[in-house]
Amino acid sequence: MGMKDFNGHGAILADEMGLGKTLQAITLIWTLLKQSAIANTTAPVKRALIVCPATLCQNWKHEFGKWLGDERIRVFVLEEKADIKDFTVGKVFSVLICGYERLRVCKDAILGAGFDIVIADEGHRLKNKQIQASQIISALKTPRRVILSGTPIQNDLGEFHAMCDLVNPGVLGNRNTFSSVYETPILAARDPKATQEEITLGQERSQELQRITQDFILRRTSAIFTDAGSASKLPPKTEITLFIRMSPVQQTAYEHIVAHSLVKRVIGDTAGSGKNVLGYLTVLKKLVNSAALMNEDSVSANELGVTKRLASKYDMDALTGFELSSKLETLSAILTEIRNTTNEKVVVISNWTQTLDLVQDLLKEKEMTYLRLDGQTDSSKRQNLVDQFNNSTANASFVSCFQQKRVEWD
Repeated sequence: MGMKDFNGHGAILADEMGLGKTLQAITLIWTLLKQSAIANTTAPVKRALIVCPATLCQNWKHEFGKWLGDERIRVFVLEEKADIKDFTVGKVFSVLICGYERLRVCKDAILGAGFDIVIADEGHRLKNKQIQASQIISALKTPRRVILSGTPIQNDLGEFHAMCDLVNPGVLGNRNTFSSVYETPILAARDPKATQEEITLGQERSQELQRITQDFILRRTSAIFTDAGSASKLPPKTEITLFIRMSPVQQTAYEHIVAHSLVKRVIGDTAGSGKNVLGYLTVLKKLVNSAALMNEDSVSANELGVTKRLASKYDMDALTGFELSSKLETLSAILTEIRNTTNEKVVVISNWTQTLDLVQDLLKEKEMTYLRLDGQTDSSKRQNLVDQFNNSTANASFVSCFQQKRVEWD
């Protein structure tokens, strides 16, 4: 915030998911709203803008209320039916929470609202200067810009430059300068055929880049809680991967697909024009979840005649969910064991809402309490669902589509 021996006023908080980036951002806003680092001077911030995915707007408001209450700081959420004039006119609200889409819709009003700091949650979305949201944030008349992102950001150096330039304009030079000074030598050093001279230069430029950016980028991992010297050591996380054999029905469909002439043609297409390869892969990925997902609504599944092949060998209407899905059978056994022996809560995540439908049917059959969140869930109800799950005492299940879980919920 301009207090270090560093000319920039922006920062990137890239802590791993679960380390409290939201709380740290709230603490920063509250501090800058209420006090100055210099005695007998006014606080540097009067209005703060938080930009985040629309699904997280209510979560942000909830966190402000949780840590500061509703009276100490007034927070306005710019949802679909809200009027930004309710924020800009008067001095009732200090913090505006806005989704990225609403940021674009209300561009002019936001640019004229006089914000003193902006927090961009899930800020890896701003990895390209051509993105309109990035351009709007860059146009805000405040040097205090903070990106929050739990996603590693060093994989693409061009995207890395865009985010650094957003929070601290010019800190790494313009795009062309950055490319010639840093990006090109660093990438050349990674080439398996790189000379020793190229490797040395690339390492030097990488170290120089790290030295410059360490003044405004902070990334910590969960290791800070598990290291032996940690003051708040947590037990290690246990990850178990189960390899499950497909049911006979699934195996029949799988063998039919991989032996199909269309699939063989795609696999052998050395010219790289197999336009249907992703469609066929999707069919296979759905199949290993459940043969029940092999419906003719899928163009690729229809081309491969999967349903016809299964119907010729099995009475599909007579098959149970477990015969159609060994994964579902395994999940059922796990849920039963958890319910019978513990009070633990369970989160089930899938790539497809169709799979969630099957899981939901299973939970109903087992008479288990559950909540569901997916792309069809109204944004105004999502935070309430999360709160219900967090506040439940025992044996609740939460089913969610993977795309919704890519953002961080508190």
